[in-house]
Amino acid sequence: MNFVRLIRICWLCIFLPLLFVSNGCSTAQPQVAINKDLEKYRKVYLVKPRGDGRDLTAGVLSRLKRAGFDAETTDDRSLKKLAAAKEPTLVCRFNGISTWDYTRTWYCFESVEIHFFDFDTGKQVFEVTYFHPNSTLPENTELNRLFIQIQDNFFPGQPNPFRDNLRGPHGPPYQEFKHDL
Repeated sequence: MNFVRLIRICWLCIFLPLLFVSNGCSTAQPQVAINKDLEKYRKVYLVKPRGDGRDLTAGVLSRLKRAGFDAETTDDRSLKKLAAAKEPTLVCRFNGISTWDYTRTWYCFESVEIHFFDFDTGKQVFEVTYFHPNSTLPENTELNRLFIQIQDNFFPGQPNPFRDNLRGPHGPPYQEFKHDL
């Protein structure tokens, strides 16, 4: 066997698996846990996380309403006091880790998870997650990507306002970095 060919094969054996590992973690993957009949849910209680200093709850709530849910915010204490609803109801919880991107002047998610639980049983019905530690896209863009999947699973066959976003794939326009000069 030719020495050059042997070196090429060794390099392929080393870098080809790295190529698949690095590309695999950047895709959001919805996972249906228990209930595949998601179309019956229309009422959602969004539980506000404790450490939500930048009020991401408002962005998730507005997207839930835009998707077609009858959504309200609540906290853990109030959620326990709510009576069982006559219609199928969901509890939505989310958490995310974001960092500030100084070159683009916006926050970027490193990871975000949105979980939906059945109100009566407490079992997880649906979840959508996104993990990309080196993301450079704004949080709004990543939330819209997740809500494309949520809309497609809960409201199949209906127009998806998140997919048909006329503002472009990268979310809000570039904002100037604010400074004290």
